Amino acid sequence: MIDLTELKCSGAVPSLMDWAALMEPALGGVTQRVGRLGARFAVQFTSPTMRMEAEGRKWIARLQRAQREGARIAYPQPDFNVGAPGVPSVSGVHTGGTSLLITGATPRYAVREGQALNLVVAGRYYLYFAAGNVKLDSSGTGTIPLTSPMRTHLAGAEAVELAKPVVEGWLDGTERSWTLDVARTVGLSFTVTERA
Repeated sequence: MIDLTELKCSGAVPSLMDWAALMEPALGGVTQRVGRLGARFAVQFTSPTMRMEAEGRKWIARLQRAQREGARIAYPQPDFNVGAPGVPSVSGVHTGGTSLLITGATPRYAVREGQALNLVVAGRYYLYFAAGNVKLDSSGTGTIPLTSPMRTHLAGAEAVELAKPVVEGWLDGTERSWTLDVARTVGLSFTVTERA
């Protein structure tokens, strides 16, 4: 996994990939939604224009490697002050669902609706978003509602990254290209889609 967390971002287009289906009755009636597990996120990133030598050259090489090995890049939260969440972890076993019990966070830390977070399982970062505001208790414990169901089994004690969430996965497409400007600058654009 290639670490791109220090790459500056001038734009990002996040998308939720959800494989649910709507069942439309042929002769009228109530439409039903059939939910399927595995919803995940993809984010299209754009970097600001940078000088080719030496910064642009370095990031182009890292993107070439990320094409084969995957990438981890910071999820932007413009104008959002994350604060000091401490070092939270999963409390207890979770086998799915949208309620995440955490412990070990800063006492009375406030998780805000729409705040990005990661569950870190066996070194893999899974991106999620808080579905509501939650103020943790005086021991830093509480339940965070999630906008999408958890995608992996949690045995307990897995890290919960609130301070610097990332999106981790594969670069979309089968090729990498970039434009070398006569002004000796380069701007990069790519999409990272979570693996699972």
